[in-house]
Amino acid sequence: MSHFQILKPPPPNVSISVEELRQRLQNADKIAHLAELAKVLAGLPPSETGQNVAREIKERLAACLVDHALPESFPMEAEAKSGYQKQSAAWLYLAQAYAGWLSTSGGEPAGQLLSDALFCLRQVVTIAGICHWPLLKGLWADVHRLYRMGKQKRIVQQSKRRHRNDSYAVAKQAYIHLLMLGLVDLAALRPIEIRWLDALLEKWVSQVRLVKDAEAGWGLDVQGDQVARWSKGQSRPRLDFTELMSLLDSHLSLAQRNGRFQSSLSVQTIDLELVQLWRRSWETGAGPSEANTLKGPGELVFGLTGVFHRMRGEAIPGSAVKSMNGWITVQKDGVQVGDLAGLFDPGSRRLQAVAVVDRLYAVGMEGSSISLQLRLLADRVHPVGVQPLYGRFQSYQPALLLQDGKSRLLLPSQPLREGTLLRLLHGDSVYPVRLGGGHYPALGVLGFTCESAARQIQK
Repeated sequence: MSHFQILKPPPPNVSISVEELRQRLQNADKIAHLAELAKVLAGLPPSETGQNVAREIKERLAACLVDHALPESFPMEAEAKSGYQKQSAAWLYLAQAYAGWLSTSGGEPAGQLLSDALFCLRQVVTIAGICHWPLLKGLWADVHRLYRMGKQKRIVQQSKRRHRNDSYAVAKQAYIHLLMLGLVDLAALRPIEIRWLDALLEKWVSQVRLVKDAEAGWGLDVQGDQVARWSKGQSRPRLDFTELMSLLDSHLSLAQRNGRFQSSLSVQTIDLELVQLWRRSWETGAGPSEANTLKGPGELVFGLTGVFHRMRGEAIPGSAVKSMNGWITVQKDGVQVGDLAGLFDPGSRRLQAVAVVDRLYAVGMEGSSISLQLRLLADRVHPVGVQPLYGRFQSYQPALLLQDGKSRLLLPSQPLREGTLLRLLHGDSVYPVRLGGGHYPALGVLGFTCESAARQIQK
């Protein structure tokens, strides 16, 4: 076990028996208690009772993860952050226990131990993605070592005679599932989207094969600390996504096409944009594009209304940003992937561009700042007011008119539809406008094309 890094178990515990541990489990009612029991269990020798205790801890932790409220913005509040940290620690301790027992087991039981260890590590990766934390150093190296240990024990192997649900096949699918999750850019996903992805992978993993050839694709760097490496011309184990891509092609026509940030989406109504984001990760090896990434410097103002009022010269405070390696670091509460933001000159109403938060990392598990990548929406933007076309009104609704070749009107999300007639206020002028096709470019923001009014407004 000395070759493991994060899976290296704690020193053996001789002060408590498995029976005592089982008794303590009956009274454990908090995640912190489960984490402490899992840590103790990882230091105990293998036994049937120990595996039963581990199974009950795993079931309770899985229920906690499902019931735990997903974070809606970052940095996370201290209580929510602490809860996820304890869950992550508990899953890691369980993985250490299963890895230790696997090292002394063989045959069919060892296949189940391997599956259980990989399942626990999958929860560690999922929680890190949900919380936008960096993964533990050495995690992927240990995942590959763990699977390689299974192969050396002859508990992971391909055989047409084996049933698809036996422990051998299940262990291989657990490995592939974890790798597929790791290949996706989790920094670009909201917590709910990571939850959807993990649920869909349960169905999709059977469509992905682990092969060995020199074709282009995600080759497994089994000696390194990364999930995989895009390569061609070198024979190595590779994830073959051919069958999954064919399946997705047949289902893409059923996906929603209004933008992944509409509030009505669920795992049953995934948007096309989100599926294509996952697909690019698996099929082409293409990383996130930085062609339209804003790098600062300046001040960020979040939210459509805030950007509108700052452009109008009102005293809307911004968050100073620092740029490093394409990432913007900012001290700001309440930020999420998909939020609309305006990048302004420091202390000025001059807007550099309107963008959407494309990727997000919390700076350390204890930090209060966040790092962002912003995807450009437009750099020619006008603050405009919107009213219904007919009637006399004293007030207006703030909106932004984006002019980037195809003019778009951004409004707070509301029940509007294509063809609606509105009155658009710009300066001292009033323009009638008919809304075109609608989409959701950012969280809480509804966008429409509106060519008729936009042509009359000059910067």
